[in-house]
Formats: sequence, C-alpha cells, structure tokens
Amino acid sequence: MKNILRYMFIIAGILTHGVFAGCSDDGKLGSASIDINGFTPMEGLPGTEVLITASGLGDQARVFFNETEVTEYVSRSSDAVVVRVPDNASSGRIGVLNGDAFGFSIEEFTFIPSAVIQGYSQNTAPVGETLIINGRNFFEIDIEDVIVKFGNAVASVISVTSSAITVVIPEGAETGNITVQFGDIQTVEGPLFTVGKVVIIVSDYLVDTKNYEAGGGTFVVSDNYIDGTKNGAYLIYKVVPEADGLYDIKAQMSTNQGYNCYVNIDMGTDLDVLNAKAIDQSLTKQIQNLGGWAAMGDYSYGPFKLKGGNTYYLRISYLADGTSWVCNLTNLILHYADDQETSGIEVDNESGPGYNLYANNFDEGTLLLPFLARAVGTNYVKVVDQCAEFYYDPQMMVEHPGERAYKGAEVSCDEYSTKSEGWYGYRLYLPEEKFPKNATGTIITQIFNNGYGNTWAGHLHIDGEKLIIAYRGSSASTAQIDAEVSSLEWGKWIKLVINFQAGTGNKGHIRIWVGEEISEDQPTLNLENINLGFGSWTDSNTLDDSYLSCKFGLYVADEHERTIRFDDLKALEGNPEGAFDIVKPGN
Repeated sequence: MKNILRYMFIIAGILTHGVFAGCSDDGKLGSASIDINGFTPMEGLPGTEVLITASGLGDQARVFFNETEVTEYVSRSSDAVVVRVPDNASSGRIGVLNGDAFGFSIEEFTFIPSAVIQGYSQNTAPVGETLIINGRNFFEIDIEDVIVKFGNAVASVISVTSSAITVVIPEGAETGNITVQFGDIQTVEGPLFTVGKVVIIVSDYLVDTKNYEAGGGTFVVSDNYIDGTKNGAYLIYKVVPEADGLYDIKAQMSTNQGYNCYVNIDMGTDLDVLNAKAIDQSLTKQIQNLGGWAAMGDYSYGPFKLKGGNTYYLRISYLADGTSWVCNLTNLILHYADDQETSGIEVDNESGPGYNLYANNFDEGTLLLPFLARAVGTNYVKVVDQCAEFYYDPQMMVEHPGERAYKGAEVSCDEYSTKSEGWYGYRLYLPEEKFPKNATGTIITQIFNNGYGNTWAGHLHIDGEKLIIAYRGSSASTAQIDAEVSSLEWGKWIKLVINFQAGTGNKGHIRIWVGEEISEDQPTLNLENINLGFGSWTDSNTLDDSYLSCKFGLYVADEHERTIRFDDLKALEGNPEGAFDIVKPGN
C-alpha cells in the first residue's frame, strides 16, 4: 500500500489541485478499489489504441500511462476502456483514477517513442543528389524495409541509423513533405523539401566559320564572319555539345537589301542527310534591315535537344525574295539554353519522313517561302487573303520587249530537284474580270529542265477556257506535244495534282488530276510511254547531267492583263508511299 500511495502522490503532484476532489474529509486518499485485470497491447507508439479491462472502473475513470494522462478516449464501459497512448508518455504501469478510487496495472506498458524527422542536410536539392534526413527515434530495421518517398517517387536508401537516413533523390521527385515508412511500425512525415534544378554551367561555343564541312552557292567565309551570300547559299558545320540539354543557335546578322531576306538554321545527326534535307520553314527567320551591312541584329534559333559528346551538324541556309545579296553573319554560337524546361526540337535526320516536301498554304503573314518570287517592275507576287496572288502587267513587255524577267510573275523553289520523278499539288483560282477567257498561252506550271538546255520539259498552260499539258523529250521547240487536260471554270477554286516521271525511250509519264473530288485511281489525264526531259541518262528514267525543278504562276508575253491565285501549294521530290495524298490540296 505504501508503494501505491507513493505512486498516487507522484500522480497528484503533476495534476491540478482538483484531481483528488473525491478524497475523504480527513484528507486521506481513497482506497485502491479499482482492479485492473489487464491491457492489450503490451507496447505501443503514441496514438496506439490500448484496451484496459478492470472491475469498479466506472464511466468517468481517468487513465495514466506512468505519469502522463490520456487525452483521447475511444470508448468506455463499466469494465473496459479504450484509449490512445499520449505523445509524451513513458514506459511504466498504467494507472486509473475515478473519484477517490484508483488502481494500477501489475504489468508495465512499454512505450515506443515516435520517430521524428527534424530536418534535412539541405532543404533544396536536385534529382540525383544525396540527401540526409535527420531526426530521432528512427527504427534501425532492415534497410530494405525503410521506404522514403518524395511525393510518389521512391528514393534509394543508402543507410539508416537511429538519427539519420541517407538517400538519393529519385527521378520524378516532387516538392513537398518527405515521408518515411518504417516497415509495419510507423510512417512519419517530415517538413517541406524543394526539388531544385540541376545547375549546369556550359560555356558558349563559338563556331569556327572558316572550318565548314559542306557548302554550296555564293558565299565568302573569314574568321568569325560570313558575307557575300546570295539566295540559295548554305554552309554546314560540325558541333559537339559539352553536356545533355537544350541549345540555342545564336548569331548576329545584317542586310542592306530592300527585298525580304531570310536565314534558316537547322541541325541533324548525319551530314549527307542534312545536306539533302528540305528546309524546315518553321526554322526560318526574316533578317531585318537595321540600316546597313554593319548594323547587326541578334537572332536565336531552337532550342535544339542535344546529347553531350555526340556529333551534330548545323546548316545555315540563305534565302531571299530578290536575286542578289542576302545577309552578313557573325558570332555564330552554340548556347546552352537559359530555359531547360521546354520540350525542344528533336535532332535526328534519320527519323524523318524519308522525302522532301516543299509547301506553303499562305495562311500566315506574307511569307512565300520555300517558294521565291520572280517578278519585276509592276508585275508582282504577294500573299493576299491567305493565298498567293500573281499579276502580269502587259505594259512591262512594251517597256522591256523580249526580256524574260518581265514576262509575267512566278515562284520557284531553288531547293526542289529531282532527276527522276516528282509531284505537284495546289488549288487554282481564276478571278472573273481579272483573267480573260480569250487569252492563250498562259503557262501556269512548269517542269523545268535544269543543267542541259535550261528550259521547260513540261508545262501546264491555259488556252481560252481549256487546260493544256505540253511536254517534250528534247530542248527543240519542234519536239513539243500538246494534250488537252480539261475545261476550266472561273470564280471557284480548282484542285490540281500532277505526277511526272522523267523518261527517255518512251519510258516517262505524266498524270494529272483536276476537279473538286479527285481520286488517285481516276486521273483526269494519263500520258504513258512518253519522253520527258533531256540530257544524258544513267538509265531510262534517271537524268545524269541535268535535273527537273518547279515553277508556278504566270508566264506570258502578250497584251492581256492577268491575275491568278494559288493556294496550298506543294512540290514533292520523288515518289514516296502515299505521294498523292501528301500533295493533294486540303491534306
């Protein structure tokens, strides 16, 4: 009894004065009249539910774990109570107090202190870095039973002690509260942790402009400078990035021309493939005339997604709506992009479509590229109402008789080149009152034979209200053969698709589709076993010393003023699978 009273006095010393309000009048404690029969479980963490059974318990009994009073009662009855172990409990006997009656358990309850995360070796760190989670009462169990999560991402645990857990921040880690699960024992949550960015410092790489891998057209290179460029010029350089990431291609450029000048910068993994690749117009930028050749503007292309240590090739292409100089370029730099969070442009030529398509639907701005305007004087080519409009002023032939440059208005694509087969597709519009129905000899599309003869091998022309195809197998005018394709309508858009195969020895062909509803298996005109193209041949369908290119628009030389429109213009090299659908207007 003396021990029991000592326990009760200890309890009384830590409780408020009103705890023993039920004491007898003589100030002595009541009797130990509550018999604790048992409790389960015998040990537990803070928050563990413990069932205590006792006789004489009553429905207002207060429970203590050693000297710490319970604050959470789950359920009560006359002979049992379920409580939660308080946070600051300690190991020892369980005591029960109800008025002036009390009782103690015979067995001691073993209190398991809660694991607590107090902090981290650093509050912000990037993926892949080692982090130490500091705390107390960590359970030293098998390392594979300790699970550390950064959001939904599970970290690799390196070591565990009672006060420190060392982990590697995993891929997919999320900013938030780190959680640690100790097997089936306990899961605890730590303070806020921020997943930081990997800070990589990569120096700018200045491209040696004199050391190019391939080039073409008119240009002049010197130390850190490219000038003397004309339309169609290009250079290709080899670069090896220092680290994985997104890279911008930066350069300073200038022009002094009154017509539009452009520079396209693209990248690839294969020199030969990039050399032959069609220009990606999304990577073309117009160069502004800021006041002369010395007035440089800053331009940036990309970002391109590159792998550190891999070899890449960088192609600079010069383009212009005029026929002379394009621009100067200096300070060509491979720059590790400031923003590494965007998607970036994948660089892998070998995963491309396997063909070159040159196209423009003229829906944005005034850009004609990849097609280049060929019009002088009052003749013009321009984007109007989201289509390309061509205008021929007959006064030009009065003022410049016989000069080819004044015989209409056209666009061509200097990159387009095929020695064998090709496809064109577009929509054509003949405006009422602006294109005379009695005019003849209006060439609107050409299959041009470059290198040998430098003249047309085939062309579509309008005679009155008829669409005619002309073709020849030599550059002699007497070799021309004409065939009617269809009648034409004014004031409505007309779809056209053309497929041609160069050929000698009657091995060539021309197929043409015209109309609103066109199907590959039903060409409007099919010319087989014809001669198309001239020069030397490597075989019956492949030119050797010449190639075929494209022209569209108006080529005339008479007294009739004309306006015509093209839309959804496409020129495809070769004959890849699905070529008809690739060039079909509206696709």
